[in-house]
Amino acid sequence: VKGKRYELLDIVEFMDIGVKSASILYDTLRTYNGLLLNKRVMELHNLKQTADHVRQEIMEALLVDFLPPMNREDIGQLIQRVHGMIEGIEEVLITVNMYHVKVMNTEAIELSKLMCASCSSIKLGFTELANIKKTKYSKIKLEEAAKTTNKGLILYHNCIYKLYGRGKDPIEL
Repeated sequence: VKGKRYELLDIVEFMDIGVKSASILYDTLRTYNGLLLNKRVMELHNLKQTADHVRQEIMEALLVDFLPPMNREDIGQLIQRVHGMIEGIEEVLITVNMYHVKVMNTEAIELSKLMCASCSSIKLGFTELANIKKTKYSKIKLEEAAKTTNKGLILYHNCIYKLYGRGKDPIEL
């Protein structure tokens, strides 16, 4: 972004960091090995730092560029939400590491898989948004991401329901 004009494709590149972050989370949980956790946390931390840098460059470019068909505030909100998602993904692995989780449950793996699908749909929507004439396709992709998010919420609620219904030791869970 630095040294060039802002383009909608910059959001796609930024979202690519989100897709990579979600993939690292999913792969880490799917093939869980506590011995490799610190390495994966550092990978996510490095991606988040890259996201911080790219976000700053995009925001600086937004200050000076003329931006039809979207306004600065809308683009800024998109960037902030994607950045928040990347930080949240990093926080998941930091928390898993902090609590010395020994075994990953299937629901956590499934949630991370849904997160990957959602991130990919959002990225595809952003890609098509760069070509504004195909906004119908973008809308479909963003609707797919919303449906995936709803699946994730249902799975999350079911996990919490099971958690409080089992009566097991919280450390085991």
